[in-house]
Amino acid sequence: MPRAMLLGAGALALGLTACASRARPAAAPSTPPPPGAPLAPAAAAPATPPTPPPPEAYLAAAEALDRGDAEQAWHHLDEVLADAPTWPQLHADRRRLALARVLASGEPRWRERLEHELSWLEREGPPGAAEVARLQLAYGEHRSAPAPASRRALRAQLEQAIAGGLPPAAERTLREIEGDLALEEGTIGAAIEHYRAALAVDPEAASPHAHLALALGRLRHYAAALDHLERALLDPTLANRVHLQAVHAVLLAQQARFAPAEAVLARAQKMTGADPGAQLYVVRAQHLVATARLAAATTEVQVHAIHSLLDVGDRYLELLPQVESRGDLAALRRAAQRSLPALGERCSSLLSYDVDELPPDTPLCRAYGPAPPSYRTKSDEVRALRRRAEQEQQAAERERRLELEQRAREAFERDHPSSPPR
Repeated sequence: MPRAMLLGAGALALGLTACASRARPAAAPSTPPPPGAPLAPAAAAPATPPTPPPPEAYLAAAEALDRGDAEQAWHHLDEVLADAPTWPQLHADRRRLALARVLASGEPRWRERLEHELSWLEREGPPGAAEVARLQLAYGEHRSAPAPASRRALRAQLEQAIAGGLPPAAERTLREIEGDLALEEGTIGAAIEHYRAALAVDPEAASPHAHLALALGRLRHYAAALDHLERALLDPTLANRVHLQAVHAVLLAQQARFAPAEAVLARAQKMTGADPGAQLYVVRAQHLVATARLAAATTEVQVHAIHSLLDVGDRYLELLPQVESRGDLAALRRAAQRSLPALGERCSSLLSYDVDELPPDTPLCRAYGPAPPSYRTKSDEVRALRRRAEQEQQAAERERRLELEQRAREAFERDHPSSPPR
């Protein structure tokens, strides 16, 4: 799944509120100089720490993001910036929003905004932060159009940056990108090694657990994947990411825990807002959960799952045109598109359960299902097979009764030889 964050009101407001509520560090106690030491020059007055804006200042931006209006959200963040120009978390949120929009649309104005924030990060941010942010941008652009050449170039840049020495959080981020590149190549074992290395560098971080969950899920190690993902979701920021909630539902379904999976999907659906990309993640999870349900034993559950799959196909057809230009969703879009023919085949599978029920007249069945004459042909075939089976069963039952009557007559004649024939 793409690493680009799906910004929603919950993620934005929660992350900013948490930072705004942190206490300022206390001043270090002064220590008197030892006897005989020369007097030190008067120390300069300590710099005033940046003042965080009030959490409610972000509400308008959060509401705009819920409506899918990134431009209006940026306008509101500009207003907050006027009151708190040096607050680091505000710049981090502006940078994330600009990065997401650059990867989604590539529009020049968003790239200019991102460059402005990266310049601020180079001046005011911690060591290596700007370099990591630029590598994240390079990785996102590679994900939009994957190619072996760009993968090799990016891997060389990552190795050079890590070898140069970085703070733990920055190194952890770059090692996670290394794991993502390995996962993209299909070398899952190497990806797991990179993610474990990221966790070793920064043991308190939650994101390596999320990456490990994705890799272990590829190996069908669902229990271990679920364990790592649930550790990751203890982090409030990750818990508000739609695509991780979607993965959570799928992992639950793979262990036949369908009720919790449906509850997670319902929560994820509420988090999507008006973002068609976030909605596509949830629909993809619904597809995989319904597919897992189809293996259930009872006919009622199977019919319900088939109807769910038909709904998924219709939602794919609705959402795919809306995300056609979203480079950050390229892999997800391709997976959904490849699924449509197989989902269309489900349009006639309900005939196996009820010959009187024709496939629904929906966009999926019209575009990918069999032609209407095939419905009638299939219905006639199934009805004929059922009639033949019923006739054979009735004939077998008559023969069985005749045989039982014959045996009873013979037994009676043996026990009563003098009795007159009946």
